[in-house]
Amino acid sequence: MVQRAVSVVFTLALFMALTAGSAQALLSTIGTVDYQGSSYNLIYDNDSPFGSIVWLDYTHGHDTWGNQQTWASGLDGMGPVNYHLNPGVTMIWDGSWRLPSTVDSVSSSGYNPPASSSEMAHLYYTELGNSGYPDAGWGLANTGDFTHLVPDWYWSGTEYATNPNGAWTFYTNIGFQNAFNLGYNFFALAVRPGHESAAAVPEPSTLLLLGGGLAGMVGLRLRRRTR
Repeated sequence: MVQRAVSVVFTLALFMALTAGSAQALLSTIGTVDYQGSSYNLIYDNDSPFGSIVWLDYTHGHDTWGNQQTWASGLDGMGPVNYHLNPGVTMIWDGSWRLPSTVDSVSSSGYNPPASSSEMAHLYYTELGNSGYPDAGWGLANTGDFTHLVPDWYWSGTEYATNPNGAWTFYTNIGFQNAFNLGYNFFALAVRPGHESAAAVPEPSTLLLLGGGLAGMVGLRLRRRTR
């Protein structure tokens, strides 16, 4: 009987640990931010190819690359008082607001680029589960917690080294990535590097230790009852 109780507790602890680990690999809305008189979601992605980031679910209107860069960096002026993080969420910011990054390489160009080639590609393919052209069901079919993501061209913050007058973009309508002239007018999303405080999300090892403690308490009580 004691062994059965201990086994049950350890099984529950292991399940909690595995569940916690898998949940961390998904997009999650961690709060909102007030911007221009409205409230927009803050969406956390700790699985990005350039490190964990938070997306601002707001699409900035068509503009040139330089102006979009200025817009994104200017979001730092929103200040911490405008952030409304969910209860239990504590963020450690690792940088300022910026446009998404792209790997500056020919391998990043074309249809169905590797998800690891840019933060936009990772979001589109891995996190949201969309398919690129000409795959079946291609297009921005899945938007997850995003409500302001549109099927159109978005600027990246990465310049194209081969051509100093160009920068990388991502087309969310068909999953296409390429570099274009800086003078083109495209949409923009902003991201901010950051990660959740360890205190906000229990580590699997902590859960296992908790399970071990519970198992010991159960065993001790059962022994006392037997005696």
